[in-house]
Amino acid sequence: MKNKVFLFGFLLLSVFAFSQAKSGGEKTAKEYFISGNELRKSGNQEQARENYLKAEEIYKNKKDISGLCNVYSALGNSYYSTGDYEKAIRYFDLHYKNALINNSSEDKYLAQINLGAVFYDLSEYEKAMGYFVNAAEICENKKDKNLSFAYTSIGNVCYAMKKYDEAIVYYKKSIDIDQKINNTAGLAKSLNNMGSVYQSFEWPDVALKYFRLSLENEKKIKNEEGIAESCNNIAGILMHQEKYDEAAEMLDQAEEINLKLKDSLSLAWTYLKKGELNKLLVNEDQAQAYFEKSLEICKNKSLLSLKQENYFQLASSAELKGEFRDAYKYYKMALEIGDSIFDQNTELQITTLQVKYETDKKIKEIELLNSRKEIDDLKLSQLKEKNLKTNMILTSVSIVLGIIFLLAMLLYYQFRTKQKLNKKLLSIKAEIIQQKEEIEAQRDEIEAQRNNIELQKNIATEQKEKIEAQKQYITSGIEYAARIQNAMMPPVEILKKYFPDSFIFYHPKDIVSGDFFWFHNDNRTMVVAAADCTGHGVPGGSMSMLGLTYLSDVVSGENEKSPDLILNKLRAKVIEILKQKSAAESGLSVKDGMDMSVVSIDLDSKILLYAGANNPVWIIRAKTGELIELNPDKCPVGIHYLDEYKPFNLAKIQCEQDDCIFLFSDGLADQFGGPKGKKFKYQSFKNVLIENHTKSMLQQKQKLEEAINGWMNFPDHSGNPHQQIDDILVIGIKIT
Repeated sequence: MKNKVFLFGFLLLSVFAFSQAKSGGEKTAKEYFISGNELRKSGNQEQARENYLKAEEIYKNKKDISGLCNVYSALGNSYYSTGDYEKAIRYFDLHYKNALINNSSEDKYLAQINLGAVFYDLSEYEKAMGYFVNAAEICENKKDKNLSFAYTSIGNVCYAMKKYDEAIVYYKKSIDIDQKINNTAGLAKSLNNMGSVYQSFEWPDVALKYFRLSLENEKKIKNEEGIAESCNNIAGILMHQEKYDEAAEMLDQAEEINLKLKDSLSLAWTYLKKGELNKLLVNEDQAQAYFEKSLEICKNKSLLSLKQENYFQLASSAELKGEFRDAYKYYKMALEIGDSIFDQNTELQITTLQVKYETDKKIKEIELLNSRKEIDDLKLSQLKEKNLKTNMILTSVSIVLGIIFLLAMLLYYQFRTKQKLNKKLLSIKAEIIQQKEEIEAQRDEIEAQRNNIELQKNIATEQKEKIEAQKQYITSGIEYAARIQNAMMPPVEILKKYFPDSFIFYHPKDIVSGDFFWFHNDNRTMVVAAADCTGHGVPGGSMSMLGLTYLSDVVSGENEKSPDLILNKLRAKVIEILKQKSAAESGLSVKDGMDMSVVSIDLDSKILLYAGANNPVWIIRAKTGELIELNPDKCPVGIHYLDEYKPFNLAKIQCEQDDCIFLFSDGLADQFGGPKGKKFKYQSFKNVLIENHTKSMLQQKQKLEEAINGWMNFPDHSGNPHQQIDDILVIGIKIT
């Protein structure tokens, strides 16, 4: 679920401050402007806008640019608060144009921040990032609350684009500035945003700490809008921790404040969370009413993420109520919104820049070689001139001496010298020609490489786009299958209704799971099943939905409550639908099917009946701490190479007060980790349960999670934590 991140809470206060500090012109315009501000604070947006427009007319006549900046900023904020983004953009743009005329850094900053806010809400994150970066550059040297807010806004865009590490960097920059200048308002919002990031990392305890710190700071400055947002976010964490009463109190506070402030956007998020809370409490009709209230608020606004989440929740509620036509309609509407939220070509731009850089580098190398050739030509010319002068001096000396013999010797020497020089010149010329040919060859090779790179880039871009489209299509289908699988499994609240002290530790390896849980109650008997299908991911998920369907047919449809007969009938249906043949008929060892443990608990007598296909059940006695293991039949629900049609055995045991019952798959025991990279094993699993059997089931679940997470966090051979290798499922029930 996407949390609403604090954005632009201090902008309206900035407008009030400018109205007092900068409006020094016509008194009537100033009175209209201040009156508009007061009407806005009381929630009367229409009358506020009328006063602003009257102030605008007077400021235009007076050519008061500062006054016009204040009016356009206030009008933009007014339309932004009611979700009329087109008009908000129009007035914020007028604000920025007048700020350029007035050369006001404060107004330019404020207009850029406000424009970024609108495009953020429209999910146009690239545009929003551009405006926020411009705002940060305007006030970069001041290190004041404006720069802090700009950093917060950039962090919000990173958060929305799921670049959580970058978001944390900017939030911490903002917090450092706010703490230095004692900016409580800005600090409250940055703390809230940090909480949202850690919630995305699925670290609820850390997220809750930041949300509560944010609420404390909002209460210090009595910022009701911020208090409402913090209450919304805290409620989300409390629902995850199953603290439903405290979550309801937080949401009631948020609703009361939002109705008072007429903040429709924040109210829509509050109704969404109230719907989720009622869904967890199995109040389906009330949950649906809240989802529809939230959707009605954002129906005519461009709140794509909020609309999509409401449609997903309505679809899920419809599935739980068996209204599959409505569920399909809502899922389709949600997926259509998802296709329009996010699109960017950042990776392609980076590739293009890298190719241009390499090409420019090669061209510069060619230019350098050409310049060296010119230098060599110049040196050769100078050498020719020097030799010519030398020969002239030698000739003059010979003539002066007048000695014919010496003259003849000199002429002979001159001839030999010229001959050597010409030979040397020819050698140098040949070397230069060779270098020129090599350079031209290199240039031609570089040109060919550049053309080939461009061709390869185009091919790679086309293939990348096809792969991304296929991946998105496949991922969307798998995620939809996961929603259907989760909808087919019964809500945990049904189990907790009859066994309040119970838990389900369910952690799929992939998007869809090969493990599943199922339970059914007829007010006298509770039937609980834990199953591990062949494989995981999509193959295992398909088998799990088959198992869920047939379990419901056998128990609910045929009213069968005995675990051994349930498994017998379920095995027959699996063999029939998969068209499995026996080992003798196929000549193979057929293993497709599922391992399963099924218990039936009489709610009055506390007598437990059990039957198992490869999966045992453990019972820990409350009084002695003894672990009793009920062993399964060594065959799956499906064809097996031994005893293919042997009926499953039935075990019976009398449970006592506070006894703990555990059903599970093999995923937890088979998980690799620890200092030697070995399996966790069943003995370690038993030790954790026995050591903590006197605690509540919620605490026992937490201990199990801590144990397996600690085991997996040991580094593997590559130095990284161990990856999950199979789906994990554990069901814990305490007899009360």
